Amino acid sequence: MVAGDDVLDDIISQIGGIGKQQKIVLTCLFVIMLLHSVTHIAYVFTSMDTDYRCLIPECDGNIPDDPDWLKYAVPFTSSVDRPEKCLMYKYMNTSSKILNGSCNFSSFNKSAITPCSSYYFYDNDYYLGREFDLLCDENLWILSLVGTMNTVGMFIGLLVTGFISDRYGRKCVLIFGMSGCGVIGLIKTLSPSIVWYLVFELTEAIFSAGTCGCVFIIAIESVLPNKRALMGCILNISYALGEVLLALIAWSCQYWRSLIYYTYGPCVMIVLLYWILPESLRWTLSKGRIEESKQALRNIATVNKQKLSENTLKRLENVAEYSDNCNSHKFIEILKSKSLFWSFNLVLSIDLLYWQIWSYSSIQFHLYTNE
Repeated sequence: MVAGDDVLDDIISQIGGIGKQQKIVLTCLFVIMLLHSVTHIAYVFTSMDTDYRCLIPECDGNIPDDPDWLKYAVPFTSSVDRPEKCLMYKYMNTSSKILNGSCNFSSFNKSAITPCSSYYFYDNDYYLGREFDLLCDENLWILSLVGTMNTVGMFIGLLVTGFISDRYGRKCVLIFGMSGCGVIGLIKTLSPSIVWYLVFELTEAIFSAGTCGCVFIIAIESVLPNKRALMGCILNISYALGEVLLALIAWSCQYWRSLIYYTYGPCVMIVLLYWILPESLRWTLSKGRIEESKQALRNIATVNKQKLSENTLKRLENVAEYSDNCNSHKFIEILKSKSLFWSFNLVLSIDLLYWQIWSYSSIQFHLYTNE
């Protein structure tokens, strides 16, 4: 719709390239993108594996995390010199136990290794592993399913929201998708089991999948072509700030339910932006909704305190006629398109980013500060 783009860009230049109305819209989209970033990768913290070891009831008390007797009580991993999380040497109930609550080398039988019956946690963080008793290596695959469900939900959602946005509009997918994500996220805190949590994680990701695309579409369509790169940079900054904000929230609360309340709760309020954010002008024109497009442009001109003549708006009718006369393309032409080839490579690159984020919850250094 090249000819239509020229007409619409010319009208936008007359009513203010980046006026007050565009700044209001950009601010709203900035907040939405930030919240989308926070909720999109919240599973990195909610499903992370915490640091713990076997609790030795006969020996543990008001003592340091790693007392001197620990090397006699728990096997250590040779690679990182850390105590095994779920194994311990069999405790020998002998008189060698020191009266002050400590133990020594003769308190344990190193030839007999037994699994833990209870655990000592080094930190106060409380995430899904502790909530649903998904500790030790044999249960880590269940925790990894949280990230899997999120990624699968994103792929399903991208397929579904594409059709929905073409039929009902970009604003519909953006507003109700993120609001629905917030509602489902809050319901997720009531999950009675990890299975229910995974179901809600999948559903929530489906709802929010189309957010990024709709945000960028509405943002770049509201300004002139020479400002679209700036809009993209600002929205990408918002996404990065959301990741930083998520780490700060997780670090401050260190409890998975509180983390979800603080991150998903504000998303519910996005529904109020339905009366502030405009619909995609190019989408309304492609659907032949000329009067709706004209009224949207009048509102922009009013907020920006610019004049817009009816003769100028009549040019939109030619845009609609041009859209109706556009020829369709064969499927084989899609496979020959260079732009789609590079777009496919971009999708693969983004997919690699998801895999990196997915594996981030298993790292060994300080998860909140990357130290």
